[in-house]
Amino acid sequence: EEGFLYSGIKTDHCDNYFDYWGQGTKVTVSSGTKSPPSVFPLISCGPGSSGYVTVGCMAKDFTPDLLTFKWNRKGGAALADTDFLQYPSVQSGEVFTAVSHAVVKAADWNQKQAYECSAEYDGKSTTVEIKMPEAAPPQSAHLYIMAPSQDELKYNKTATFACFASEFSPKDHSFVWRWRGEEISKGITTLPAVETKADKKTVYSATSILHLPESQWRESETYVSCEFKHRGGNVQRTAHYVSPGCIPANPVEVSIIPPSNEELFLNERVELMCNVTGKLENIDSVEWHNEEGKTLVSTKESVGGSEIHKLYIDIANWSNGTTFTCIVKHFDSPDPIKVTYRRENGNDPRPPSVFLMTTTAKNNGHDVTLICYAKGFYPKEVLFSWRADDKPVDRAMFQTTQVVKTERVYSVYSQLSISAEDWNNGIMYSCVVHHEAAFDKLSKTIVRTIDSVSKKSTTVSLDLCRPQNCEA
Repeated sequence: EEGFLYSGIKTDHCDNYFDYWGQGTKVTVSSGTKSPPSVFPLISCGPGSSGYVTVGCMAKDFTPDLLTFKWNRKGGAALADTDFLQYPSVQSGEVFTAVSHAVVKAADWNQKQAYECSAEYDGKSTTVEIKMPEAAPPQSAHLYIMAPSQDELKYNKTATFACFASEFSPKDHSFVWRWRGEEISKGITTLPAVETKADKKTVYSATSILHLPESQWRESETYVSCEFKHRGGNVQRTAHYVSPGCIPANPVEVSIIPPSNEELFLNERVELMCNVTGKLENIDSVEWHNEEGKTLVSTKESVGGSEIHKLYIDIANWSNGTTFTCIVKHFDSPDPIKVTYRRENGNDPRPPSVFLMTTTAKNNGHDVTLICYAKGFYPKEVLFSWRADDKPVDRAMFQTTQVVKTERVYSVYSQLSISAEDWNNGIMYSCVVHHEAAFDKLSKTIVRTIDSVSKKSTTVSLDLCRPQNCEA
């Protein structure tokens, strides 16, 4: 099965258009109004089979249904009737859409041979060109090298290196391993490239693994290099052997726990926590600093095997993206251990567009699902709450997905299931979206409301801190 790309309009979307059309049913409608077609080329998204490639042509929004297709090689002869097929038109309202596809030799297609599809209508011809798209410029790889662990050296007496290349295109590539600058050809395992999609582009990742004896890696002044060779540019990474005595392990692990979205939107201040685990008995001090290096007041509590230092921040300081650093001084560490947290806001907040939708409600006793969709917002922190006849809905009654990033903005869904009885009784349901860029700067909320009577989502400017009838 082949998918096809709209070549003449700005999209990279592929579908099985010819499968969709099938054999079709031809319908002729008499009308005094004539409307000429808009014609678009369709390009195969994948390779053909048996040495052939399928290309297509689509004519839209024409009436009456009196359109035929013709095909020819650009600057050359027409294609035989057996080399292309016109599907019966499909009617939508008062206009029609028709599709034709042609089967051409892959060898000609790969040699950049172009073809022309002509839609003949009302004595006039509209022609579009179909040709192989220009290849995207090569994209260089991100390259990482991973050295063997001390446990592997000690217990297995081996030294395993991994070289990982990611997000490169096109697929063709090679790895070269070197030990002390000399190329190595033995003990190498290279895995097949893996294809992924990133920003509407196809990119690849690949891994090569090198196995050395432990003694060869432990030699004085030893280093191992991995070079990734690719059209987008060659990249090299090097690992140097360092004696274990030169790498003191941190006696504690330090992590920062950000505030919940409930805190961010429902409280006047937020709580940032520095979580310290490991050899707690030898801790000298734990401090929070702001970006000017000033020590901030925090509180301490012990939870299980962790020591937690809480910093309380007012909403204004949190929203402007101030940097906060947790600094742990430990008697077993020569240097302080620092972990910094900065809330991403980009200084360009964008409010969400909010839509409230419902499944079709029928009197069959089934539940009705309400879906609240927020999109195009930044930063990513957002909070959903639901209300039924202006009474809060318990959070256990609805689910909210993880936010999804598209370019630099985010989107998210929240879903509430209710009984058909409640829905048919005319209860009004509201989806409340909390976001710092909401147009209501006081409550920072956007509300959408729906009920079974109107069956339409309405926009409500609602300040949850005040009765709605107090709104200006």
